[in-house]
Amino acid sequence: MRRHKTLLALAAALLAIRTARHYYARQGCPKPPLKKLRGSLFRDAPATTVGLHSSCDSKKKFGRLALAAIRRHPWYARRRQCPADLLFVCINKPDELLRLPTRAGKYVVWMLGVRLDSCVWEFTERCLDWYNVFSTRSDFLYASLDLGDHRLCDDAHGALPGSVMIERTLGPALVSVVSTTRPTLLSFVGQKHKGWYGSSRARPDLFEAYDAWRAAGGDGRRVTITERRLSMRNYTTLLRDSRFGLAPRGDGRWTWRFVELLRFGTIPVVLADGLSLPFHHLVDWTAAALHPPESMARNFSGLVAYVSAILPGRRARMQAAVRRVYAQCMATPRGFADCLVRDLALAARAYDGPPLKAAESLRGGPDCPSHDMDAEAKQCGWPGKSRPCVLNTR
Repeated sequence: MRRHKTLLALAAALLAIRTARHYYARQGCPKPPLKKLRGSLFRDAPATTVGLHSSCDSKKKFGRLALAAIRRHPWYARRRQCPADLLFVCINKPDELLRLPTRAGKYVVWMLGVRLDSCVWEFTERCLDWYNVFSTRSDFLYASLDLGDHRLCDDAHGALPGSVMIERTLGPALVSVVSTTRPTLLSFVGQKHKGWYGSSRARPDLFEAYDAWRAAGGDGRRVTITERRLSMRNYTTLLRDSRFGLAPRGDGRWTWRFVELLRFGTIPVVLADGLSLPFHHLVDWTAAALHPPESMARNFSGLVAYVSAILPGRRARMQAAVRRVYAQCMATPRGFADCLVRDLALAARAYDGPPLKAAESLRGGPDCPSHDMDAEAKQCGWPGKSRPCVLNTR
């Protein structure tokens, strides 16, 4: 009896597989429509399909969760006869990227930051490979924390094509309602170091300008700028009480404070030239964040006047938008994967051709004036004197 039931179940499974094959042969490779995201804050993404390369086996917890969420996405290509329009590859070595066969769709290079200015090794042994990746591969999109991370001091050559993502999700939002009575106008807690290789003075300039503003009679009760480490309780209380929060450039353009501010419903004020905000093809950040020029860090009175000029009605709308973006795209790996896929679908439509300007920027070696390649020789494995990126030899 048990054997009979097993045979019946096997026959039913084989019949279902055969029926499905006939159905998909008639239908082609359908792309199921996604539920439209609420509000004008989000742009509509074209239908596409995504897949994962065999290299995507992340050992980091968030990487595993995010990639698992991509596998469960409605646009994930589950059948071999339907190739993915967007294929994620988890490779950061340029020679391996160059060996990938060209395809009609796009590869999405999953990298949490490849800083070509961070190690002399990239500019000696791998320089030509990176140049070839940027100059020849029109089928590459990049998913990174900063699409301009390859050039810390160079905003003129543009960012790489692709999507800006976040490194990990932080969990549910910690503000349940939009508050219009927050007592603190503007806040920032963090160190005042310069950017890597002198790439930015946003934080030192910010603290110097704040001290000068306080000495001139600025109201310190409405503004909190401190380098002092706060307890977690005091820090979360400060974020809950702040209408605006500064996210100045730190080591690089990207800073984790941006996501922390969104989690507490605080409107971010980003001081980082050349930085594209997360999911910038999908999200209209003009409705949820402020992005003044980085030079405003030197004019603290002007910065206070800038955020004070935001009327209460607009501020409430921005706070509501902040909460909506965080809940949709940053609270869970599933939401992150959904927003990333939608954003990449829009990016694939926006970019056609290799990022030639990014390739051109590699010709002169490290772009940061204070980058001492000799000082990093031991750490990066280069025994000789510093030298620029040489593209005509191998």
